[in-house]
Amino acid sequence: MIDPRRATWFTAAAIVVIAGAAVPLAGVSIAALTFFILLCTRRPQLALSIWMIAISFLPIWVATSGFATVPISTFVALACVAVVGLGGAKFSPVDGIVGALVLIAGLATYFAGSPPGELVNIVSLWVVSYLAGRILCAQIGVQRAGSIFAVVMSAVAVLAVVEFLFGWHPFSEIFMPNLLYEIWSPIQERGGVARSEWAFGHSIALGGSLALALPFAITMPAPLLVRVACVSALFAGVAVTFSRSALISMVLATALVILFSRSASAGTRTGVAALTGVAAIVIVPSVLAVFTTAGDEVTNSGAYRGDLLSTIPYMNWLGQSAVVQISPTGFRTYGRFVSIDSALISVGLDFGLLLAISLGALYLVPIVRTLTRRANVAEIALAGQLPLILTVAFITQWQALLWVVAGFAVSGAIKSSRIVTNGFLHEPSSRGNREFARSIPT
Repeated sequence: MIDPRRATWFTAAAIVVIAGAAVPLAGVSIAALTFFILLCTRRPQLALSIWMIAISFLPIWVATSGFATVPISTFVALACVAVVGLGGAKFSPVDGIVGALVLIAGLATYFAGSPPGELVNIVSLWVVSYLAGRILCAQIGVQRAGSIFAVVMSAVAVLAVVEFLFGWHPFSEIFMPNLLYEIWSPIQERGGVARSEWAFGHSIALGGSLALALPFAITMPAPLLVRVACVSALFAGVAVTFSRSALISMVLATALVILFSRSASAGTRTGVAALTGVAAIVIVPSVLAVFTTAGDEVTNSGAYRGDLLSTIPYMNWLGQSAVVQISPTGFRTYGRFVSIDSALISVGLDFGLLLAISLGALYLVPIVRTLTRRANVAEIALAGQLPLILTVAFITQWQALLWVVAGFAVSGAIKSSRIVTNGFLHEPSSRGNREFARSIPT
């Protein structure tokens, strides 16, 4: 019989050796991180904390090279799962759907010309993040997992504000000899003002990730002052990205928690509404001033996104569209468009309508559950990302965190779907059971 602890050590060692063979810097980074992760055996909360820090503080271009470019945070996720184990994770139909999405992407790659690099991206950033989120959340629950995520992202938000105030962009100078560095390391500006990106490589990716954490910060079981501090930090962090999509998602996520959350008390709802009003008074004038200075830049950006709908007729049902062109250096263009600022349209052009429609249908689930008051806080967080899904491609760490939270959402839904009483499973059919079900934090 295999000794679990010995298997853990062998797995972690194998990850270090494989990554180290790909690029020495990555090997050193993973070796250092793995040393700490090995301390996390049977400590899923610590493992999740280290993984969230890795995602938030390691730029996407700090990655292995060679056969495929895989971010170091992906290896951290695998190491976390290796040392923590599967725990109480149970199979869900959603897991099968995610597997089907990967199968469609694989068929599109091998038989219909979709880019292999994007398939690697789906596996390393979508699937690994989803499964690790599912497994870790199944052991500690949505409330604790979401609280860890909210605290880490609140710290990132504070650092993003510092980055903006002092013009300090520490991660843009971390050089790696790969295409990801060329694409994501330059700092964006809006109206002549440098936008905060932190380690996320793009201001929208940072803003979207902070907005994603907002529902967790509002509902986490912490003292009032801690929640106010975290929510305020997230508001400020999103503001200094000067991203319209992230700002709208921030407002939408807040509204969804106030209107549809089952875990937010009346006092919390009132307090959040008041805090949002204060934040609007403080933040909106400064943000509008930058947008006004930007002028045509903002207007043209919105018109550009609207024009992307013209690419839909050129999509295949399976495989890459004929309008996609890849330069010798690896940069992709889409007919007359140099980028695709829509997650589903981008997937449709790279992999076909079948994958884009399937992914869109899956995303409707948390939206419907939120509007029908059946959603846990992770599902509400996903529903609040709708403006970003429509106006931003799946980019950098934002896409990974989306799938992490999707893992939280599925684990939370499984846990709250039935009530265990005296060793038997009972559906919450009676009034008493329904009240008890509502009392379970999700």
